Amino acid sequence: RSLLGEIGRLLRGVSLTPYRNWVSRKIVVAGLKGKMEVEELFAFQLVIGLIFPILFSPLSHRPVAVLIFALAGLAYPCLWLNGSAKRRQKEIRMALAPAVDLISISVEAGLDFIASISRVVDRSPPGPLVEEFKMMLHEIQMGASREEALRHLADRCDQMTISSFAAILIQADRLGSSIGPALKAQAVKLRTERFQEAERIGAAA
Repeated sequence: RSLLGEIGRLLRGVSLTPYRNWVSRKIVVAGLKGKMEVEELFAFQLVIGLIFPILFSPLSHRPVAVLIFALAGLAYPCLWLNGSAKRRQKEIRMALAPAVDLISISVEAGLDFIASISRVVDRSPPGPLVEEFKMMLHEIQMGASREEALRHLADRCDQMTISSFAAILIQADRLGSSIGPALKAQAVKLRTERFQEAERIGAAA
């Protein structure tokens, strides 16, 4: 890690703006913000891009094969990062249905939205969704509005079910209507989608 950090510092001047933006976005979605910098991934790519040809060159001494191994090494860190982001998105999607159920029950029992989210954080097993809810609560405690915190939640997760969840709550806030019925409808929708996905997986198996 220290080696990657040193190499990463040398790469701070590299622009590659669209690619840098993609990597930065994937780091956030993968839950690695604060744990990995964009430059560290660049450094990881360079190191693996050099190691792969050295490891696999005995299999073939042809320049084309060496080039392919080098390109594979450069691509591997991006594939790893993208895979990590997708796995985290799936975990969030699977955890959202029971979380919305608990939020809906809590709201119907008389708790406000923030207290309901806190209840989910306290009673749910650790996972990406709980981490995201904690970040949202922290933003609200630091002065962000509920709408801003929900938008940031949807942006960080980059996942359709979370975006839909946030949009429904934001719309209810703007209209001044109770969020209880909206949450209940969302919970039913998420349970149905989860059941259908389980059926699809079962049918494929």
